Amino acid sequence: MAVSIGHPGSSLRVKAMQTWFSILRDESGTTSVEYSVMLGFILTVVIAAVAAFGSGQNKSWNGIDNQLQSHGF
Repeated sequence: MAVSIGHPGSSLRVKAMQTWFSILRDESGTTSVEYSVMLGFILTVVIAAVAAFGSGQNKSWNGIDNQLQSHGF
């Protein structure tokens, strides 16, 4: 990167580039992305488990309802 020393805005550009490169090198945001991905996987598993449990409960209650109806209730 060529910087003209006599130009008044050159130090501002250099500082802006240094700030930009420090942001690119910063890895603190990586952990929040990793936590978001883990949360997505956990929610997917929980939703699948609740759906499977709900389906099983629905079959169970339908069986009880059918037995009660067959006995006249």
